[in-house]
Amino acid sequence: MYKILLALFGAAMGTVVGIISRPSVAGTQVPLSLLSSNDPADQLLRDQLLSNIIFCAIVGLIVGATVGYIAGFFMPKPVRETAQRSPVVIRNTSFERKDVPNLREVAPLPVPAPRPAPPAPPPPPAVTVQNPAVLAVARPTPPAVATAGPGVPKRSYDEGKWASLLEIDPEISEAAIRLRTMGQSYEDEFAERYLTFCDRYYLRTIVDLVEARAAGGQQPG
Repeated sequence: MYKILLALFGAAMGTVVGIISRPSVAGTQVPLSLLSSNDPADQLLRDQLLSNIIFCAIVGLIVGATVGYIAGFFMPKPVRETAQRSPVVIRNTSFERKDVPNLREVAPLPVPAPRPAPPAPPPPPAVTVQNPAVLAVARPTPPAVATAGPGVPKRSYDEGKWASLLEIDPEISEAAIRLRTMGQSYEDEFAERYLTFCDRYYLRTIVDLVEARAAGGQQPG
């Protein structure tokens, strides 16, 4: 509220200052009666007088409002006193039972002992394999390769190397068994061609070529 009063007071003081400092003509201040004059010759002086008063009033209003705003930071704020009421405890004794024991007097319940951990299951009995052949992985038995001897023609390829391949490579061994059923010469051709390249990239091609020759009845040449 005091801020509004200070602003109005500042506007009033500004109006007074505007009247006191009104413009002068030939060393004489313009009379205030010009504000109510309707003479066109007084129009210019009346406008100057009115503008001066309004300007000073606005300046006074701004100054008063500013002073009130600044003074608000230094004025003590009213403190509202609130009555401190003590909490009211309503106790109804009509429903109290005399046979109910006090919770503070009741002995605490015993804490149950932790259950023992179940015994660990016995380890499984060791399995004893009586016949080691049971654990052997079944794999095709490589065909026997006849080595050079009396009455056996000598092969045009390394028979020892070919026998080693048949033992370590199941795919080559299976192809050799299949071609041997068609004739020993077709297995020999397969071994000779494969050992020439000695590359598994050509294995399928060589087997297909020899099987096609055997199917057509063409003898290896």
